[in-house]
Amino acid sequence: SELNTDDDYFKIRSYPGETLTVDKLQSLLEGLASRDWLADGVVLDYADVMALSTGRMEERDKVNKLWIGLRRLSAVMHNLVVTATQIYRIGYNVPLIEMKHISEEKRKLSHASAFFGINQMPEEKERGVMRLNTVKLRDDEFSMTKCVYIAGCMSLAQPFVLSAWRA
Repeated sequence: SELNTDDDYFKIRSYPGETLTVDKLQSLLEGLASRDWLADGVVLDYADVMALSTGRMEERDKVNKLWIGLRRLSAVMHNLVVTATQIYRIGYNVPLIEMKHISEEKRKLSHASAFFGINQMPEEKERGVMRLNTVKLRDDEFSMTKCVYIAGCMSLAQPFVLSAWRA
């Protein structure tokens, strides 16, 4: 299904799990580009449930192929691709998400330009505070332990950056 705003600067498409492939998404973006509508970015709600246009292979190889395809899509279409992925259960109660917590296939980290963790301990949840940390950054130095604190009404998707916060 499709939803376009009146000004046509924002497009939303919705696909059931395991029906959209990277190739189909690229074809869609190319079709829009041929009509002079260039996507600056693509936001995918949990890319790991996208379909693959190839035959049978092991699960971890499927995940790797998918993330290679997303990197290719970003490079070919010259746009930002943003998505989410899962972490292993052991990462649920850790103070900071690290590379070792990324689930399924470690090669995901090789293909993405950046990975960010969304962190929240129970006391932070009570106060409506989350911490974002850099898990991986391809072209710059970073500290995995430095966080940006955000707060706000998450159910209304109105986060803001906190300049200071103490537990």
